[in-house]
Amino acid sequence: MREEPRWVGAALGAVRDADVLLEELRSQGASLPKLDAPAAEALLARLSSERKAANERLLTILDSDRYRPF
Repeated sequence: MREEPRWVGAALGAVRDADVLLEELRSQGASLPKLDAPAAEALLARLSSERKAANERLLTILDSDRYRPF
């Protein structure tokens, strides 16, 4: 029974961590020189894509039979 909350928590944590990192990088990216803006945007786009995938995994978990007993 202990593994079940960890399983869901890990999926939730991946989304939360990406949200926090995205917010911090957006904040810091705003102060970068224009020359560095394309690289920052590429990094943000990749992280946004990874966050979307993590969120999709979380939603799949929350909709699964394995999660339903909670």
